[in-house]
Amino acid sequence: MKRAVAFAVCLFAVALGAAAQPTCSSSPQLSYGATQAANLKVSVWSIDFIGCTNVPAFTPNAPITILLGTTSFTGTVLQYSAGDPNALIGQNPFVTFTLPNSGTSTTDAIEAQYKSSTATLQVGGKNIALALTEPLNVRQQSFQFGPATAGDTTGGGGSPSSGSSQAFRFQYSGTYTRRPPFSSRGDRKSTSLWNRFEKDVTLSIDTTDQKTGFVDNNSFDAGLYLPGLSIQSVLAQGRVGVDAKYSRGIHSPSPSNLDVTGAFSGWLPFLQTINIMPKGAQQRGSPASLALQYGYRSQRTTGSSTTGATFTGSAGYHFYVIDSYRVDFTTTTTWTEKPASGLPHTQHDFKAQILYASSPTSKFNIATSVENGSISPVARKVRNYFIGVALSQVFESRAGGNQ
Repeated sequence: MKRAVAFAVCLFAVALGAAAQPTCSSSPQLSYGATQAANLKVSVWSIDFIGCTNVPAFTPNAPITILLGTTSFTGTVLQYSAGDPNALIGQNPFVTFTLPNSGTSTTDAIEAQYKSSTATLQVGGKNIALALTEPLNVRQQSFQFGPATAGDTTGGGGSPSSGSSQAFRFQYSGTYTRRPPFSSRGDRKSTSLWNRFEKDVTLSIDTTDQKTGFVDNNSFDAGLYLPGLSIQSVLAQGRVGVDAKYSRGIHSPSPSNLDVTGAFSGWLPFLQTINIMPKGAQQRGSPASLALQYGYRSQRTTGSSTTGATFTGSAGYHFYVIDSYRVDFTTTTTWTEKPASGLPHTQHDFKAQILYASSPTSKFNIATSVENGSISPVARKVRNYFIGVALSQVFESRAGGNQ
């Protein structure tokens, strides 16, 4: 009898051990918050168990252990949600927790995450591999295609005075970012000056099959930046550097701009992403962003060319509605000291966009947007409405892996 009881207990223990090992269609995703917690010695992290079953439960205020590369960090659980992986709208289990700024070495947790190519959650004697969602290097592409309608371009409330008010709009954005792989002051000192810079290259196309009354704003952008600037609760992921950008229309090569500017950008962690009417796990994303550029612009139109100072300021913010809908807002103001003949000194542009994804891992999105303003280098006032299909691709590589 005793042997039977012991055998049953062993089977129960084995079952519990198996239940602690989640079954996932892909590795759970590890990410860190854009800002630290109120305690300056800890940072906030999260693990999203997307498409997972048998997820172990986590108790608030209980310890949690993460292995970043070979460095072990023991933190404290803040919040746990069991979610519902079978729901139509993604309600995935997740856990948020804090990690100290130093683990078994003097390495900061965020720096260790950038340095490492692997991450592991240690729970119940099991090791669970995690996907690192903050890549060192990024190749990202997005496509959007669909019908667009032009509203009033003259301020009178009617349709465009010339051209067609209906078009098919094509938008493409391709970005490659290479970030420096160092993770400590010692690494910085041993790294060449060139390899200390973050390097960005972006190709952007935004045009339609109509020549007038619509956005026709296309550019090639390259920059060198010193990353890693931060001010507690004020600035995160800040960077400063130099940027060169060439912009022109496709339907008409005139006007065109060539800008060479000093650039600063970063996140504003006091304006975090919010969730409105969430049905499942809270969506987490980057907070509000700010970008400033000042330098010189060479502007050309037919029979006119000028060179003078220019300033561009832009801000962006997004939030989530009912989990699967993301709303993006972007506003940009550009001032040119010596605009070419017929072009304004100051241009303003505002864009609101709604993206829908059927699941957190979905790549196809239904997109709709409203854009209103004076789009550089296009001089006319533009008000466009767009609905179409979007496809996004992100290719990531890390310091410890493929570069």
